[in-house]
Amino acid sequence: MKSKVFIDSSFWIALIDNSDSLHTQATNLVNNPKWSNWNFFTSDSVLIECLTRLKKKINCRAAETFYRFILRYQLKNILTVYHSDESIFKKAYVIFKSNPLSTFTFTDAHIVALMKTRKTHLLITFKDIFQFVIK
Repeated sequence: MKSKVFIDSSFWIALIDNSDSLHTQATNLVNNPKWSNWNFFTSDSVLIECLTRLKKKINCRAAETFYRFILRYQLKNILTVYHSDESIFKKAYVIFKSNPLSTFTFTDAHIVALMKTRKTHLLITFKDIFQFVIK
């Protein structure tokens, strides 16, 4: 059985942006043979964050390239995008307001809420913040 793995925006950005300091690490992970043993998930909030950051950091074309990349992964059943609903949003808010770290964003809380709800226990991210919140 394949493991469910959630992918955060920090990984997506590093993978797409050749100038990102973590680009090589992201690329190496994608080329790892274990990559094919995982079912990948992300969320609409992560995609919104990525599209916005890529457009701002690089340009609109980079955001469009990322969007097409995501669509291809979905069509090939390599990636599933979790969509939020009112229940998830409320759970995310409870997680968000209970976390005292100023670097813990609402998107981070949303990821934790989705992962808990969807029983996804692995996360690909380059953000250290998650080691403190996912239990």
